[in-house]
Amino acid sequence: MREVVWARRKATWPGRVLLVVAALAGSKSLSTAGPTDEACCSIAASCSDTLKELQNRNKELRARLSQRCWPGLKCFFSDGQIYSVPLRAVRRNDSHRPAKAGLAYLAGFFDGDGSVYSQPCLSGTSMKVAQSFDQAEVLMVFRETFGGSIGSETRGMGLRKPKLQAGIRPVGAKGS
Repeated sequence: MREVVWARRKATWPGRVLLVVAALAGSKSLSTAGPTDEACCSIAASCSDTLKELQNRNKELRARLSQRCWPGLKCFFSDGQIYSVPLRAVRRNDSHRPAKAGLAYLAGFFDGDGSVYSQPCLSGTSMKVAQSFDQAEVLMVFRETFGGSIGSETRGMGLRKPKLQAGIRPVGAKGS
């Protein structure tokens, strides 16, 4: 990592605004960022801006963001651990019975964010539950309770975050 570039934006705000840009080696776009950078200052707010100007800048920023894709998910964080995507299917431990309160919670969650579907090549039906990548804890609970795998469902775009899904498929004659 190259040196850290400090740029001070003069404003009448208390304490002034301090912009810190860490310039990564080989990244020319970050190494030149600062108050003169068009992308930075064309949407930057100042204390003299009117509400209408701020709303227009917000609209412009949202338009720019709506055209940007999030990078593909390679891993996710849950309960202090990092897991790779996709997270392979595991079989449910039949000796471990979840509490009724836990099952009621998962049923309610599934009712809101889950779906059941059938696939012609599989016997029976499958189920999946989708959640934002930064809220993966509940997907891990589904996986621990019912088995199954966790994978990427949709790629993020703009302000919409990427989604993960926990899926459970039946094990039948074709899966043996």
